[in-house]
Amino acid sequence: AVFLLQLQPGNLVASVLRVEALLRSGQHDEAVSRCNALLNAHPQHSLGLLLTRALAWVLSHGHSGNGVVDYMQAFAKRQEETVAFVKSQQKAEVPRIVGAFNRYL
Repeated sequence: AVFLLQLQPGNLVASVLRVEALLRSGQHDEAVSRCNALLNAHPQHSLGLLLTRALAWVLSHGHSGNGVVDYMQAFAKRQEETVAFVKSQQKAEVPRIVGAFNRYL
């Protein structure tokens, strides 16, 4: 990802990989910021970016309500794709996502 970003700073794939690395390293606020920038630059890829930002919000603990809002927004737009993305890309974090919903509701 770093190599691709050096060659082509706006590369979406490399940027998403960088956001995922930030999530794994616990840099949730930075991941949210990067997702915001990517959502502005690449609105046609909004579902995956919105769900990635939602997870970053949930993992940040203090802002997990924002993540719940992002998940609900994605689900309202594209239900099947949202569920498929979470089950395939965020499966390990489903208990935390459910916990954030329980706290929010």
